[in-house]
Amino acid sequence: MRRHTLARICAITLIAATGVTTAHHSQSMFVETPVWVTGVIVQYRPVDPHAMIELQEPQPKGPARKWIIEGPRRGRLEWILQNNGNIRDDQILKVGDRISVCGFPLRKDFDPNRMYADWPPEQGRFVHGQVFVMPDGRMQSWGPYGTIDNCIRKGDTAKTWISFLNRDPLAHKQWCDARIRTKQVHYTPASFIDEVDRGLGARCG
Repeated sequence: MRRHTLARICAITLIAATGVTTAHHSQSMFVETPVWVTGVIVQYRPVDPHAMIELQEPQPKGPARKWIIEGPRRGRLEWILQNNGNIRDDQILKVGDRISVCGFPLRKDFDPNRMYADWPPEQGRFVHGQVFVMPDGRMQSWGPYGTIDNCIRKGDTAKTWISFLNRDPLAHKQWCDARIRTKQVHYTPASFIDEVDRGLGARCG
């Protein structure tokens, strides 16, 4: 009995220390239409249950807008770091970096404030970040939720996406997974997707 009580105390203490409540997610929690945000990282915490970023998006007039960017679980983040040459988590992102994020907002039924007490977003500015454009201009897969081909922007080239998907195994997997989700909405023209598919080093099975 005493052992169980001690375990409960430890669990409560851990939750309090991280400031994060339970955050079990699924693809169905997020809309299929992404938002792109460009801003400067002012806070970055690479911990479970999800890596979290606070981003400040500059405005032409007035103060910057705050966005909360949810990311991968620790295990996925470790894989990302390994794929980038076994770098540390503070080497892939750091405070002061300017990045662009393709993120998928929560559906209206879900409230981010209930999941992350210490990361309250401004109204409507919480997204699960799936693809980043890093400070050096390269694309990087991040979180697992969303429809990755919906992150293709007007002006993007198939060559850029082929290079990204061939270099980033997680992005490649998400791209192939999206191909079989026939019930999801895909906004990118089929001709563009077909061109990318033809350029993949490992074809989607």
